[in-house]
Amino acid sequence: MPKESLSTMTLRRIRMKFHAKRALPGNWFRSIFLVLFYVLATTFTLQVILPPIDPAMLKEPPATYAELLAILFPNPISRNYLLLVGVMLLLYWLVVSPLSVGLSRFFIGVARLQKPKAPVALSIFCDLGLVLRSMGLSFLVGFLKLLWLVLFLLLPVCLLYAAYTMQSLVLAEISAFLYPIALILYAGKSLAYTPATYLFADNPSIGVFGAVRHSVAITRGHLVEFFLMELSFILWRFFVSLSGLVGNLFFLPYYHTTMVVFVDSLRVRFDPSLAPQAEEVPQGE
Repeated sequence: MPKESLSTMTLRRIRMKFHAKRALPGNWFRSIFLVLFYVLATTFTLQVILPPIDPAMLKEPPATYAELLAILFPNPISRNYLLLVGVMLLLYWLVVSPLSVGLSRFFIGVARLQKPKAPVALSIFCDLGLVLRSMGLSFLVGFLKLLWLVLFLLLPVCLLYAAYTMQSLVLAEISAFLYPIALILYAGKSLAYTPATYLFADNPSIGVFGAVRHSVAITRGHLVEFFLMELSFILWRFFVSLSGLVGNLFFLPYYHTTMVVFVDSLRVRFDPSLAPQAEEVPQGE
């Protein structure tokens, strides 16, 4: 496969975003409703698992591990607290994972100009088998991303530990140099698993492992383009960081619709037979 130029990828990205903007009018109300439901469900569970940190406690860096734990876990770590965290993790896994697949299914319809209804996203909870497979997909993708994170950070962490034990400034500088490189490589590698949710939502019959394998296959050779696509949303993400929930209500529909268009493009480039065929115009006699 010949390498594509940066200008080619840029023009394709512009067309994809233009298509997403063209597809969203008429779907905004349903999109905002579903995104609001998703954000509230995610926030409700994560606030128990990861409670907000008091900014006053960050004025001075923690001097001991006990102070660090007090910042990260302000509630006493008791049996009841661990049980509550376990229940909320299960609830998050049980609700958010299928809802992510349902949202992907909805925005697939939006991107393909099918004008989907809100129940398209929520109907996934009517199929227990689909809910369980969605949970399995979320677990598998999360496990693979965590595994790659450990592998990429293994060398910098080992060098940092060696620098600490040997009091070596050179090793510390090498470790500091390798950390951002490792994170960039990890970010690119983790993108290979992002299309799995969209692929599974579009065709659950491919299964959990099939969605992940196909996701890796269609992104092979296109991770740089995928990375640049994600970078193109950096101003949007900055806006969301300032506006919070309101920003998410407008950003996530646009983002997911664009991602569907991008994943469809990757699928067609991987298998040209999936390209939509132009209708033949019958010739007059």
